[in-house]
Amino acid sequence: MRVFVHIGLIALALAIGVQLYRLYTQQGDLAERLSVLESDVSALASENEALSGDVEYFSDEHNIAKEFKSLFNFVIPGEELYIIVPSSN
Repeated sequence: MRVFVHIGLIALALAIGVQLYRLYTQQGDLAERLSVLESDVSALASENEALSGDVEYFSDEHNIAKEFKSLFNFVIPGEELYIIVPSSN
């Protein structure tokens, strides 16, 4: 009878040890995943800040007109366009 109790206790200790090992490896995997997700959140927060600045800039119609003129060399009738070319030194 004692042998069965000892075998049972050994089996129980072994099962608990296996579960603890699994939890330990899962904790390591989750910590690594958390680190990756935190860096993703940081990158997305920076991108969100930049995009918020762009939205604020382009919400002003004068800035939209300025960008349009700059990109397409657009001139409103009555305006003059000057293109400054750097010297070829």
